[in-house]
Amino acid sequence: MNLSNVLAVVPTFGLEANTIGQRRSARGLIYYNYAREFAEELFDLEEVIDIASARRADPDWIFGLPELELLEREIEADRFSIEVTGISVNPLDGIVNVALLAVATSELFFDIVREATKANWEAIERPGVELPIEFVDLADSRIDDWVHQARLGAASSFALDRARQRISQGDPRSIQRKGRI
Repeated sequence: MNLSNVLAVVPTFGLEANTIGQRRSARGLIYYNYAREFAEELFDLEEVIDIASARRADPDWIFGLPELELLEREIEADRFSIEVTGISVNPLDGIVNVALLAVATSELFFDIVREATKANWEAIERPGVELPIEFVDLADSRIDDWVHQARLGAASSFALDRARQRISQGDPRSIQRKGRI
């Protein structure tokens, strides 16, 4: 659940600059933001919320955090990739949504993430909600039920639909490698 009381994929984020002062991250804008939100939303690392206030001279300081070192190792070993699968505009608020597909091919990585996940304030427990973060298979029929019941946010529905389409086309890791988007 997110603050609007609908289900959503995580991480869900807006884009922020990947620069501090005159220094730009060695990572691309989308990957930089994905990694920052991955650390915040799945591991409750509040220190990555407002990077600029951390008063660090290097925007890539966050990649020294153990959780992001783990992600970086997976990328370097070619076991993790991210690709843009589509862009949409919400007609109600005009927000542009960029749907991403993050693919981890290591079961060990997934097990570590699943076991170490600690929901942050955006996914806090609410009455009647069993788990603030739940790992759901992309083919799980509950996703379709949540869409039909309007329990899944529109941007998340779009992202999941695009992910399903992309996965059905074959190996998504063939398009984007090394998390440099």
